[in-house]
Amino acid sequence: MPEESLALETAPGFGVSSAERSAERNSEEEELIPLDTLQGQVAVEEQAWAGVRVINFDETSRKKGHDYVTNFINGQTGELLDVQVGKGAKAVEAFVKKALAKGLGPLQIEEVNID
Repeated sequence: MPEESLALETAPGFGVSSAERSAERNSEEEELIPLDTLQGQVAVEEQAWAGVRVINFDETSRKKGHDYVTNFINGQTGELLDVQVGKGAKAVEAFVKKALAKGLGPLQIEEVNID
């Protein structure tokens, strides 16, 4: 894997492919490029947000406590819905904002699992 890549380690059993678990680093700015802007990666825009009933999310760090990312996964299909830089309430708030914009209704969520 190239140095510019950041492997997003997700909890086992979610069915996320290796292509879905990677985000590339912008070598000039050293910031993560949003996953949905990378060609050949997950087509996040094509997700069936309306069908999501279970959301799994996992916070992980690149190296011993630094550069956290939070993965949001469709708990029914294992599809990666979104990756947010950071962890905690800010990452969850950013995901909720995006999910609402994609048509995910709060009442349709039956279960949320946190690793």
